[in-house]
Amino acid sequence: MSFLEQLHKRQVQKKANDFIHSLEGKSLKYIEQAYLDNRELANNEIVLSYLFFKHPELIRILPRKFQKSRLNSNVNMFRYGSNEAKRELVSDWLKTNKFFMNANIIRFDDNEYRSYLRLYFNQPEDLTKLFMKDLEEVITILAESDIKETERVISVIKDKLTDAQWEYVVKVNPVFIKYAPQAVQNQYSEDERYVMYINGEARNTLMNKQIEKVKQDFSLLPTLPMETQKEYIEENPFIINYIDNKTLSEVLKYDIELIRFVNKEALREDESQEVIYDILDNIENKSNKDVANILVSKCVLNAKGKLYRFDVNSNNIGYQYTRRIIKVIQKLSISQIISLIKIDVNYVLPYIVPVYNDNTERHDKENEIIDCNARCLTLFREYYGEEMYSKYYKVINKIYNEFIANIDKYDYFKDYKSIFELFKILFNKQIINNNDVQKITVFVGLSLLYKSSDESKPKPSCITLLNELLSNAYGYKINNNKEIYDIF
Repeated sequence: MSFLEQLHKRQVQKKANDFIHSLEGKSLKYIEQAYLDNRELANNEIVLSYLFFKHPELIRILPRKFQKSRLNSNVNMFRYGSNEAKRELVSDWLKTNKFFMNANIIRFDDNEYRSYLRLYFNQPEDLTKLFMKDLEEVITILAESDIKETERVISVIKDKLTDAQWEYVVKVNPVFIKYAPQAVQNQYSEDERYVMYINGEARNTLMNKQIEKVKQDFSLLPTLPMETQKEYIEENPFIINYIDNKTLSEVLKYDIELIRFVNKEALREDESQEVIYDILDNIENKSNKDVANILVSKCVLNAKGKLYRFDVNSNNIGYQYTRRIIKVIQKLSISQIISLIKIDVNYVLPYIVPVYNDNTERHDKENEIIDCNARCLTLFREYYGEEMYSKYYKVINKIYNEFIANIDKYDYFKDYKSIFELFKILFNKQIINNNDVQKITVFVGLSLLYKSSDESKPKPSCITLLNELLSNAYGYKINNNKEIYDIF
């Protein structure tokens, strides 16, 4: 190492130590914000190690690569990690077959345990490393979550499973036998539960008999195999609007294409909301293409330009995003949410907002807001790259700081002019790439300034600046008289 390199290293160490010293005696909230604002030391090993061991509550905002490395060495601190880091780490454990051992140390609850095992949807090859009861348990959990996707997984690994493993796979659901080798199928050729999936002619005969039974007694439909249900609905599409919500959920999860027969307006009704939630269950483990197909092409959850809960035109209460839907969207990976933002920038809104209840403690609210701040920074960096991130990270931090400062006043569910809607500007590439950083920064600053004032009238300076941003972005003169909050 040259003299200059040694000198630079000592200077960086001094900056890191001075930064750590400046944090002594400060509140956790102050330390969080100080770290997020200090881009120079964001990846400094000294600072990261200090925060990891001295303030484990802050592990979730540290770089994912660092989190994974340290949490892997300190499994007992796993719960302090961010959701993204924990999922990536568990994915590594599945690859190395260490999940079950580490799960016993961490002691996941049932929901966590099932959620992490569903990561096998994205890494089917690792299923072949499991044997006997472990394999049966995982396949059961996958099938209960999404039978169609489980079929796809098994079709991918069918040639790599041993005869002994197939014994435990087909126990879960007879439909899986159709992917088994001939020698395994022969063992079940006399069992009527399996025969329809082994022999094409027998399958057609049995399915026709089942469909005839349903025609005589419609209540039998939910008791039949999913393939038969799908076949019957395709022959009688009108019937899909008369089946119960539980059966409808299972049918649509099996084949989302059947939603073309559904009266979608009926799904918006309160009693049918569970169908939407069921369809979205496990969406975080689907491909970017499938996510876009379900949410956008099939209109299960179109992006909405406001987080506001009320319809300003009719004064009727109509949900835009429920807390439960927001949490579903926030489970999506960075790659998945970026694929949606490219289609419609409004998808960013539910991804970057904090979710809590009115009775949540203030300290917990602040933690949730800073978590969202860190998640938004990560998303922005991945979406635009390091250079653009360096220009805008302080603008993003300012928006969240403003929300924390007004935590008792601001509520995006009730507030028509939510400051989070400024992200419709920041995540619009056409606006960002065709405007000066300073002009966008001034627009955000003015919007925050006027938002905190008591006046409710539109501010001409904000509208003028917004028109300039839009005109530069889209290449023609825009003379809009609305604020950002009114643009969907």
